[in-house]
Amino acid sequence: MRDKKTKIPGQLFLILIFFSLTAGHACGAGEQFLGSEPSLYATIQGDSELYPGTYVTLNIVVENHAVDNEGLRGLQYASFSINPTTALGTMIDLRAEDAPVKIKTEPFMAGDIAAGSTSEGSYYVYVDEDAKKGRYNLVLHAEYSYISATTLIEPGRWDYIYKEKTEDIQIPIEIKGVVKPKIISVSTKNLSPGKKGEIEVVIKNIGYETGYNAAAEISAASGVIRFVDGSVFTGDFLPGDTKEIVFSADVEDGAGEGIYPETLLITYTDSYGKIKSSVSENFGVEVIKGPKFRIVSDSFGMNPGEKSTLSVVFQNYGDDTAYSAMARIIPDSPFNAETDTAILGDIKPGENKTAYFKISMDSDALIVPYGINTEIKYRDESDRLILSDQMKIVVCAEDGSILTDIITNPIAIAVLLGAVFLFLYFFNQKRS
Repeated sequence: MRDKKTKIPGQLFLILIFFSLTAGHACGAGEQFLGSEPSLYATIQGDSELYPGTYVTLNIVVENHAVDNEGLRGLQYASFSINPTTALGTMIDLRAEDAPVKIKTEPFMAGDIAAGSTSEGSYYVYVDEDAKKGRYNLVLHAEYSYISATTLIEPGRWDYIYKEKTEDIQIPIEIKGVVKPKIISVSTKNLSPGKKGEIEVVIKNIGYETGYNAAAEISAASGVIRFVDGSVFTGDFLPGDTKEIVFSADVEDGAGEGIYPETLLITYTDSYGKIKSSVSENFGVEVIKGPKFRIVSDSFGMNPGEKSTLSVVFQNYGDDTAYSAMARIIPDSPFNAETDTAILGDIKPGENKTAYFKISMDSDALIVPYGINTEIKYRDESDRLILSDQMKIVVCAEDGSILTDIITNPIAIAVLLGAVFLFLYFFNQKRS
């Protein structure tokens, strides 16, 4: 009996050892870790201050800040297992959300990002022209998977349980205020081919920044207009301010009338002491004909040695008024002028004015047509004195003999032909 009793506890001890070994093996073949997973963080590498109306490249660094909880407990994974803190197959996408920007770069694959490592990506971004200054958040949307649990099936063989995860990481940016000109109106004075005129531009600062020591700059984009003063100082240009700017400009001689494109921008010093240039504003500049003159009266006839008064009719066929106009002739041999100037006054577009000049012709002048140069001097809208292109008054020298008068007089020719006809008629009647 005593031997039996002493044998039973020994068997129980062996059974307990077996179960303890079995339990230990079951734990080793089950879930090896719990609670460890990736944790992504993103920052902009470089300047995060943006300006409206600009394209910028944002270099964004994505870092995995995950902490290995099992590692803290002193456990180590086999070299052939995957660390649960690694973000696998990471796809990242930068989104504007409520920020006034447009993301031009498509989402892309960043790959696996292990704990403590980083991945960089560049994004091309456009900041809206009308963006208000202030702080905004871009959102980096990340999608990846990670190992949430693993089971050791047998030595060297692991069974992984994957889990999908998305993270929206906020990235702060700051949009600075800028001067933004808006063209309210454009008007011109005396801007015609070959002349010097003015361009008056009224602009308003619709931006959110004060431009200190600002200057308006206009570029000769059309190639037709050359600016005498392409930059005009305007002083401080506050948000909401309106400025009236006058540019002096010349127009090429061969330019046609029409509207030509030009651009305007503002250079200024911002609140941080940096020299900045605003976005360019496009506008049209109208080039007109200006006052244009021609002679609409007929040619004149004179006999050598004769004095005569020429009545010359000038017409303004341009599209602007000539003020205080005065016509003059420039006689040359065989002509002499007793009166070589005539006051015409204001000549509106399409209006005719007559000038009278007293001239004489030398007695030895040849019987040929002559031309007398004439021009008109007038003032433009800005009271500047302008001289027109020269025109020619045609004066024909005529032979003063009776035979010449008969030959050149249409009435005399008609009478002569009538007499010849009657003579032939009566002659034929008499013969018959």
